[in-house]
Amino acid sequence: MLFLCDIQTTQEQLFEHRLVITISNGDENAWRILHEFGSRGYQYYSKKRENIRHAKVQHIQSIAIEEGPMNCDRQISLVILITAILLPLIAAPIAGAVSLQASEDLILTIPNQDLGLSPNVAQAPKVRLSRGGKVFPLTVTGFVAGADGEMTCNVPSGLEAGHYSLWALQSGKWVKYKTLVKVLAPVVNSVNVTGDALRSGTVVTLGGLFFSQTPAISISYENSEGQPVNQPCSIVGDSSVMDSETGTSQIEVQVPDLVVSAPASCVFEVESPNGSAFVYYANGGDQVTIRGQLISAVRQNTIKRKEVWDYLLASISDDWFFQRITEGFLYHTKLWNQKYYYDLQQWNISYWTVGATGGYVIASGVVIVPQGIAQSPLLSFQHGTMLMKKEAPTLSEGAELGFATTFASADGFLVSMPDHLGLGQSAYRAQMNLTHPYCEAEPLATAAADMLVAVKSFLSRQFPNLQLKNKLFLAGYSEGAYATMALHRELDTNTYADIPAVTASAPMDGPYSLSKVMLDKLMANTTFPVLYFAPYLLVAMDQTYKLYGDASLYMDFPFDMTVAPLINGYFSEQIVNSQMPAVPRNVLLPAIASQLTQYHGPIYDALLTNDLAPSTPPQGSWSPIAHLYVIHGQKDDCVPYANLTSATDYFTAVGAPNVQSATIDTVWVNLIPGTYHAAYCPFAMGMAWSWFHNMKP
Repeated sequence: MLFLCDIQTTQEQLFEHRLVITISNGDENAWRILHEFGSRGYQYYSKKRENIRHAKVQHIQSIAIEEGPMNCDRQISLVILITAILLPLIAAPIAGAVSLQASEDLILTIPNQDLGLSPNVAQAPKVRLSRGGKVFPLTVTGFVAGADGEMTCNVPSGLEAGHYSLWALQSGKWVKYKTLVKVLAPVVNSVNVTGDALRSGTVVTLGGLFFSQTPAISISYENSEGQPVNQPCSIVGDSSVMDSETGTSQIEVQVPDLVVSAPASCVFEVESPNGSAFVYYANGGDQVTIRGQLISAVRQNTIKRKEVWDYLLASISDDWFFQRITEGFLYHTKLWNQKYYYDLQQWNISYWTVGATGGYVIASGVVIVPQGIAQSPLLSFQHGTMLMKKEAPTLSEGAELGFATTFASADGFLVSMPDHLGLGQSAYRAQMNLTHPYCEAEPLATAAADMLVAVKSFLSRQFPNLQLKNKLFLAGYSEGAYATMALHRELDTNTYADIPAVTASAPMDGPYSLSKVMLDKLMANTTFPVLYFAPYLLVAMDQTYKLYGDASLYMDFPFDMTVAPLINGYFSEQIVNSQMPAVPRNVLLPAIASQLTQYHGPIYDALLTNDLAPSTPPQGSWSPIAHLYVIHGQKDDCVPYANLTSATDYFTAVGAPNVQSATIDTVWVNLIPGTYHAAYCPFAMGMAWSWFHNMKP
């Protein structure tokens, strides 16, 4: 079992480094060379910063060219920004984070600075973990005093995967820290077979993440009569290996005596104290590549029905005081009246789908399974805008995952919650160059639809006694609302085997009019609450549609070097926003800005392609038959209310018979810190749940 420690709010740390390079003979292409250096990034290693194991040049902060004769070499000094590359999961200790030595003894190392201990403290405080009202004491085994000191603790074995709060006893009181200890379940994602086929006695190498030292491994397949068979596999010697920095694991196992000579396909399951995972294997080759084909699944945790409300609050904030404020606001939403009937299991799955530019890619998502129920309606829940790969549901227990659990526990929904392409477990350590196609209808919709197909396979294997009702509900907020409407259109216009027709969908505060409402908002000569929205959209559209291929052809200097390279899924909103101008349109070259204000050009065409509510619907435009409930906050400052009116105008024009809309107009959003867009979310969620609930799913 491997424990990784992380802080949800910790951002990757940037630091400056001065680099001097020489350009010979007064090279006139100096600026082009420097641009390529800054925008592409180069690996960098600093012996002076031994705690940074790997680093990457992200962009040039400033440049100074020493003038000289044209035929002489010139020295160019660059102040470049370096960031720790994110491949290592247990990287160097950074402020506010906890590092862990992944050892057989499960020793957790906590830097004193994370606990705010005075250098004069000579004795380690008592520490513990908590989750869902349960407390797990840690046994302190070592303590080094001082600001640079640390304490070591033995971690209880058998903890379920998920986030745990860290507490310390100080001055007779237990103090809760923002540091979250994250326990990750095992992931198995590759099968390598010795020989030409899998048979009795074959040695198989399983690869993945976070295996315990001695996991239990089994193989499942069908006998000649089609009946399921499950047999344990034996571990080969000391073959279990786990990298303490990355969590990368592999283990060799020997297949037992099979009841058939060579099964056509099989499933290997890895069971560790903190979770289980399984992966499919097609005999004679790798995983079959078919859209919606389930690849693997990982059990994450169990949430008791009495813990659901606390789980929701904790998903919104880990600060006790802010949770109480949030609870007060939730009192004024329809969520307050929910009653929770079902315990829940959370699983992460991976599956095959199609990428934004074509070709097969691996996608991931969360499945929430209600327990103690014979039949469940299906709910596809699309999450909102997330700039970082690690913020997606499979890697982070954020607010939308919290809201999804309330739907599942209250009404027994089986929830399918896809990571958007390029985000989450499937793209954080593998497929690292897979960019999220931000607000692009087709890849968002097909990935979500393919996950529904994969969920059916997952249920048939893991929960064969749970039947799905012939009802399908869709919901999402912000970009999740956009993805929800796109998914509704996809399911109406294309056939997916064994997936029921849409019963009802509830998109909330989504940017359905990209080429008009959102473009006008972004091109206004005013500031914008979410500065990264513009470059996120630009970089994604450029990469998917191959509009320019180089940020310098549409972004103004220096933003082509200081902003565009940061849109890769590994930099936070705060970091990207810090490099943005106050007025988003100023990130563009003047010629590109002029094109967009006049509604033409390659970027405009890409936005128009992805409009879900075009002002002039083309012939044969989608007209939903199922019930659709468009919800929007009246004073939304990020995704303007005009998106709702554009959507309702569109559905009126195409003659959609069952479309309703609702406006959120409540004074309570004025008291919630942050943007109106974020403040409207719990009210919209309450309205969507109430609407679904009244349909008696």
